[in-house]
Amino acid sequence: MFEKLKQIDFFANFSDKDFEKLTNHISIKHYHRDNIIFYESDIPKKFYILINGEVNATKSNFKNNPVLIHTFKAVSFIAEMAIIEGIPFPATATCASECEVIEIDASALLEIIKSDTNLAFGIIKSLTKKIKTLEHAININILYDSTQKVISFLLHNPDVLKTSKHSQLAGKLNITPETFSRTLKKLKDQDIIDDTYNIDLQKLKSLI
Repeated sequence: MFEKLKQIDFFANFSDKDFEKLTNHISIKHYHRDNIIFYESDIPKKFYILINGEVNATKSNFKNNPVLIHTFKAVSFIAEMAIIEGIPFPATATCASECEVIEIDASALLEIIKSDTNLAFGIIKSLTKKIKTLEHAININILYDSTQKVISFLLHNPDVLKTSKHSQLAGKLNITPETFSRTLKKLKDQDIIDDTYNIDLQKLKSLI
């Protein structure tokens, strides 16, 4: 379990002794697809680290319908900033597949961090990386049209068409399934994507 945590920048400066202090405050939980890990506005009591599967973060719009804002992939924290800032969870976390999640008592982990200021550097590094990822997502949504969004997404996830439903991928990109399908057809017509969804990455890259 601790080997998984060592893959995360948040724990970069944790020693074996620090991890041992968490032994009685940590567990692994298994979730099925569509299970809720926590709801928007819940008060955080645990840190959640996704170690297998994918988790969708959604917010309710003015019609009370869920809007996808992010998909977490293993290995990563889920909404750790809510706990650090002492605020309710800003979104609902729902498993998009079978998931394994490490759960750590929040007060126990925060106590360890407070006891050694050196541990805060790992947290800063982790949050900086997330900010860069967010900036990239914002730039794509502001600067790219729907076709460019699909192209950029496929460049970073070349095998995703073989493993995910196209309607789900359209939702991640905040475009309609019809628009997503039309874009794929254009790419097929240009011999960039074949019938089994293999992608010529060099040709695709030239379109950005």
